[in-house]
Amino acid sequence: MITVTSPQLRESISSHTPLQFDSSNSPYLAFPTSSSPFLSSLRLTPPRQSDASALVSTLNSPLVYKSLRSPPYPYLPHHATAVIGMGMKAAQALIDQWERNDWSTPEGCPLNTIRAMRDDGEEVWVGALGVRRWPFDEVVDPVEKEEKVREMMARKAEDPEVVWTVGFYIDPTFNGRGVMTQVLRTLIDSYMIPALHATKIRATVYVGNIASRRVFEKNGFELVGTAWVNEGESRGGKMREEWWFEWSRET
Repeated sequence: MITVTSPQLRESISSHTPLQFDSSNSPYLAFPTSSSPFLSSLRLTPPRQSDASALVSTLNSPLVYKSLRSPPYPYLPHHATAVIGMGMKAAQALIDQWERNDWSTPEGCPLNTIRAMRDDGEEVWVGALGVRRWPFDEVVDPVEKEEKVREMMARKAEDPEVVWTVGFYIDPTFNGRGVMTQVLRTLIDSYMIPALHATKIRATVYVGNIASRRVFEKNGFELVGTAWVNEGESRGGKMREEWWFEWSRET
């Protein structure tokens, strides 16, 4: 578990960022109070190695993996261990940056795990998300794509021309409870705008994934087009069509 033991550093982080700390001194992003006690109990935290079994179970569910492009299938324990390790490393690197009194714009969101707090104080793993720079997968020509990615990655994170993208999945037992609509809204309002200074966010979902489409549209994303992408070798390597959504704000 990622923790911050120094009271002074915790206080400084909370004054510079929207993050809070739990009783274990682990950082989290709280969700606003809503009419749903369950949605009000949600929070974003760094990943933990204890999340591995939940990741494996969720990403092998037909209700989840058929809607995703990037995770390998079947999703094995070593996949989960590696992804969690990278996520924990990114979260620790950000805390180390803050400890150096460097409050420059972070790269993405290291608090990528969605949890719900139970009445007894225990946390339940709900899902995960990812925030990164737009990868231009819709660009067919590899030379053109490489140039666009290079140009995007050369920009500082706070540059208003940086285009971010968001992806997510949840344990299907939590489907139908408004989780992702609330998560995306909180992520944008409480983190991506104040911490990343985001002005443009793009997202894609497979054509026909109405539930995910509604999540984005409820949060102000507009359908701007479609693109054909390779779904990955572990999934057969077929080309599938995706809806392409975009959210933007004036600076």
